[in-house]
Amino acid sequence: MSEPLRNTDPGAAARIGPYRLESVLGRDSVGEVYLGIRVDGEFDQRVAVKLLPQGSYDGVTLERFKRERQIAAALNHPNIAHFYGGGTSVDGSPYFVMEYVEGATLFEYCEGHQLNLSERLDIFRQICQAIQAAHEADVLHGDIKPENILVNDEGTVKLLDFGLRRCDPDASFAPGRFSTSKFDAPEFARGEAVTVASDVYSLGVILSDLAEGVPASPNVQNFTSGLSAIIQKATAQQPQERYPEARDLHTAVKSLLSESIVGETAAVISSTRPQKPTLAILPFDAEETDPAADAFGVGIADSLVSRISRLAHIVVRPTTSVLSFSSRKPFDAGVQLGVDFVLAGSSRLSDGEACVTACLYNVAKRNAVWIREFQEDASDLIELEDSICRQLTGALLPELPREDREELHRPATKDNEAYAAYLRGRFHWSRFTDEGLTASLEEFRRAVHRDPHFLLPYIGIADFYIWSAIFGEIPSAAAFPEAEAAIDKAIAIDADSAEALSRKAFIELLWKRDWREAERLVRLAIASNPDIPFAHECLSNIYCSKGIVDEAVSEILKAEALDPFSPRAVLMSSWTYYLCRMNTEATQKARKALAMAPGMPQAMLHLGNSLTEAGEYDEAVELLRLSAESWKAAGLPRYMLAFARAGQGDEESVTKIIAKLTELESTSHVKPYFLAMACLAGGEHDRAFEYFEKALEEKNEWMVWFGVDPKLDPIRSDLRYRSILERTGNPIALETTTAPRTDGRERSIAVLPFRLIGSSASALGLPEFLGTALADALTLRLSNVRKLKVRPTSSVVVSAERNDDPFECGTELNVEFVVDGILRAASEGIRLTVQLLDVAERSIRWSASFFESTVDLLDLEDSISEQVTRSLLTHIDDEMASQMAKRGTANPAALDAYLQGRFFWSQFSPETFPKTLASFQRAVELDPQFAAAYAGLADFNGWALIYGLIPPEVALPQMYANLNRALEIDPGLAEAHAALGLYHSNMQEWAKSESCYRRAIELNPNYPLGHEWLSSYLVASGRTAEGLLELETAESLDPLSLRPKVLTAWTYYQARDFTRAVTKSDELLALAPTSMQSHVQACNALLQAGSVDASLRHGLIAEELAPDSPLVLHPLCFSLVAAGRAEEALERIERWRKIAEERYVGSYFFALAYFAVGDTDRGFEYLEAARTNFDPWLVWTAVEPKLDPVRGDERYGDLLRRMNGPQLP
Repeated sequence: MSEPLRNTDPGAAARIGPYRLESVLGRDSVGEVYLGIRVDGEFDQRVAVKLLPQGSYDGVTLERFKRERQIAAALNHPNIAHFYGGGTSVDGSPYFVMEYVEGATLFEYCEGHQLNLSERLDIFRQICQAIQAAHEADVLHGDIKPENILVNDEGTVKLLDFGLRRCDPDASFAPGRFSTSKFDAPEFARGEAVTVASDVYSLGVILSDLAEGVPASPNVQNFTSGLSAIIQKATAQQPQERYPEARDLHTAVKSLLSESIVGETAAVISSTRPQKPTLAILPFDAEETDPAADAFGVGIADSLVSRISRLAHIVVRPTTSVLSFSSRKPFDAGVQLGVDFVLAGSSRLSDGEACVTACLYNVAKRNAVWIREFQEDASDLIELEDSICRQLTGALLPELPREDREELHRPATKDNEAYAAYLRGRFHWSRFTDEGLTASLEEFRRAVHRDPHFLLPYIGIADFYIWSAIFGEIPSAAAFPEAEAAIDKAIAIDADSAEALSRKAFIELLWKRDWREAERLVRLAIASNPDIPFAHECLSNIYCSKGIVDEAVSEILKAEALDPFSPRAVLMSSWTYYLCRMNTEATQKARKALAMAPGMPQAMLHLGNSLTEAGEYDEAVELLRLSAESWKAAGLPRYMLAFARAGQGDEESVTKIIAKLTELESTSHVKPYFLAMACLAGGEHDRAFEYFEKALEEKNEWMVWFGVDPKLDPIRSDLRYRSILERTGNPIALETTTAPRTDGRERSIAVLPFRLIGSSASALGLPEFLGTALADALTLRLSNVRKLKVRPTSSVVVSAERNDDPFECGTELNVEFVVDGILRAASEGIRLTVQLLDVAERSIRWSASFFESTVDLLDLEDSISEQVTRSLLTHIDDEMASQMAKRGTANPAALDAYLQGRFFWSQFSPETFPKTLASFQRAVELDPQFAAAYAGLADFNGWALIYGLIPPEVALPQMYANLNRALEIDPGLAEAHAALGLYHSNMQEWAKSESCYRRAIELNPNYPLGHEWLSSYLVASGRTAEGLLELETAESLDPLSLRPKVLTAWTYYQARDFTRAVTKSDELLALAPTSMQSHVQACNALLQAGSVDASLRHGLIAEELAPDSPLVLHPLCFSLVAAGRAEEALERIERWRKIAEERYVGSYFFALAYFAVGDTDRGFEYLEAARTNFDPWLVWTAVEPKLDPVRGDERYGDLLRRMNGPQLP
């Protein structure tokens, strides 16, 4: 019952039905609008209530109010505020209830969110759709203005205040409505008929205001004129000259977007996209065989890289990563480089003219965005570069802020001869040979002589002297002052140059040994531009030299990720791993670099160095010998060769190397640091310290590594070492221990399933899975210790099944240590023998025996995990002790049940999921405080949903409840945070999802699923390079498990790297030939690679292996249709539709199956159902290759927008 409205003061607490009126939201000529709060206790709701207070209106006003209410009731559209009902209060006040829309008005939203032009046009298209829906319901708005258009936080438009008239072409100007707004059509003022065209006029004015002051894409000649023509037509003075309907205006805007580059690129690179666009600029192929033309093609590309890299809005691959790729295969290059766009083409120098034919390619869509020919006088190369730069940034960054645009197009020099010299210098530098580096210095000097204010050549000069000093070509005292002078001039020209600041930081570290100033400068560089690889490399060097391992590795991997195909970048990662005493990784990186650049002296040097550390002396000697022969600066490879020879026991060769270096010292420059290291290899410690003193005196840059280089371990206890270390100024010298912090490095270990000897498990009354369960229990306990990298049981079981030799298992699993155990029946109990094995030395590090009258896994966990940890880590602090002691449960029966669940879970198949669920449920029943068991239940909920075993309305609430309970018990449980990320992904809460994944990795960097799920989100969002990096980490942590390999194949397929997807599916088939997933991945990848018959064969095998799994449906349907067997695809769809009447089948599977057979309408119906039902597979909608044919359909874009999540890259 409605309470009487005695006045309009909300303080009177008036009620309308179940709603209490709280405050006035607004007033117009036909009533007042209140915020209403539902107070009947049924459920919480806020609404907008419009009413006419008793005594405040006449008959005309009442009639208008009722007409407005009826019109509101007739409208039903996502972009129109929803009508909930209406009536008359007890005191006779008519009212109606509408959706309460929280949001900003149109222009407040656009300005507040800094929307670019394409985003504003997307908002405008929503407005048009709402108006069209009203017109189709025979309703005019009649009062379209920004105040009546709200946009919520998700970017959804809601139109309010639909007006007072039906669509009547004969109707004249409505009474009580005066033309006071610029948004009103001229016919309002003329008293003429108000029609659909009147609303179109208002939309045209809105469009004009949206576009005003927002720059269009400068590279699209007709875009601005096209938009102006649309506005002009929409706002024509005569109604018959306007667009006939709102849908026609909508179509015109959509067509303009799709036909122009701003539509091609701005829709891709919008602020709603979760990452910056990535670009590779390939060297322009010379059209004639001429060294000058080659230099021009490489130089102009490299100069463009330097110029565009100044922008924080885009990530550009460095020239060092792209030199090995050909402009003739831009899509292959783009996929391998992990970029969104590639600029490639050809160049020509002839008859005094310079010509570049350039094409910008969209890698994901495999099409050309534009192709242009740029031609200038050869004496005006600056204008040529500027033209290309404008065209390129205009396409990729059409809404680039004016100040950034002005800065970008400000030429680095106005002197063409200086610019030409710089281009030649960059070409010579890119060759990275002794001759090339010398030639580059000459050109850089020529450039700054022509233009002393040209910044880039100064950086080139500094690089030459820095690296010539490091490699021993020039004495440090001669090189670094030259480098510093050059870089100081660069900073004087531009104090914010990230390239200059990072070099300055490097000089502060290596030459001045000022760690604090070096770190300050490099952080300024990263703040200025976080996408400069060298800045992260420099910061890694700072961390590494101080023994701060985790941060050092993290930063060097960032540098490599930004420059992934540069052998030098990979070698810097190898060097960092070596210094951080992670020699396995160091060797892997060095081998990778040598494969990228066979015969490269630096690659042979680093690989030889790490192999020496690994004890592979013969191969190390051969590599270092070749490096010394081909490298002019022979001091560096020769001292490393001395260590390899010493490892072989070849004292005579070591003596000869020392003698040779001593001889060279008398005639040329040999760094005393290199001589010191050679003497150290030969055991001549006194002489080594003499040379270290000289190196310190001459400020040798290699002394930065004095605190951490493993080769110095034999002399760390010598007081002379301590004295020199303190005088280097390295903060590591302040540590109380003489051992560097890298001694506490992360250790890698695997726990093998324990073997039962003498009797069967059942004969002893023990579960068959006991050996695996005990190994898994230890794995979980040891994984709590952050300094231990423990291989997951899922990988270890695979290796143990293939290898009887535990050392072979350790080698295959790529770990340093293995825990191996044997269970034997003994009188009145069980005897357990455990060994900790050193894989590299093939020796026993520690061994112990335990006797138990009954198998108490908790007691065994405690005893074994503590002894293993103390054997591996020499210093156990309080935090590590706490990590070791962390038990998930104190209930042995609960642990048994949990481990049984883990055993079934590790098999990762729909057949074992029910057993997994029963085991985890029993664990939480036995111990309601067992957080890990709740996380296990949540994992089951998430994956059972993904596999289509249970519907979202069942899985998601259970998943959320289990995760809440897990995190309530243990807020630091990484597994729960990772599963919570999966939950938020399913709920289409993308930002929360990524945050949870990253929190899980922060808590436990060695948890594979955290990296796997983060990888899926990143790749689904178009952030392919980041995603593949996470996936690489996941697979390295769990190298033999089926699950990450399935995800790797799937991810390469989604990333459109079909060649690698096929390779990965081949690995899967070899690992698990009877797994449905192996054949599904092969079916997907082979079809996209063009092998239809092979794809179909694997699809049919997958169906045979798992006839009850809906995962097979749509891949098989696509293969059948491609093979000309569409009828069979339709038969399968019909069969699954009947199955769906009895059990849950995901809508996403049906959607893609219908797209396969060409039924687009039903495909979109099921896609929409997938969205509303929170289907987990919807995360891939933006990148799924099978959806390419429907991406141009308006419904596809609408779906992505309403998902508010990962967009098409």
